[in-house]
Amino acid sequence: MALTKSFSESFSPAFGDQFQGAITIPIEKPTNSTRNKIPITIHLSKVGPQTSLGCYVYTIPAPSQNRTTPFYQTLLNNAEETLVDMTKRVGGLITKKYNVPSYVSLSGPWELEDLIPVVKELVSTLESKWIETM
Repeated sequence: MALTKSFSESFSPAFGDQFQGAITIPIEKPTNSTRNKIPITIHLSKVGPQTSLGCYVYTIPAPSQNRTTPFYQTLLNNAEETLVDMTKRVGGLITKKYNVPSYVSLSGPWELEDLIPVVKELVSTLESKWIETM
């Protein structure tokens, strides 16, 4: 039995530009009460699949006894400051929400104003994919 599910999706948020995503998630929805080892991998692009890799960040949840830092991050591929900041935020939000390691990559001309629509679309899609597998 497969442990992950991969899919690609085109997103059209109500506010913001359309973007594409290639996503791999665990088959079972992660819970905060267990240690989740299977990472969520997210690659988002505003310019399609034929673009160079933008910012790429790996995020892991901190041990539960660490109350000051909810997660740790490392930069796997650098980019301009705005893109790094947004990628770190998306990675941190995904890791904190689902208590899983995450790999997040953003490519293309992203702005910080895109953050809220991107996260809303992303979380909504992840939740719907987990409902489909039940």
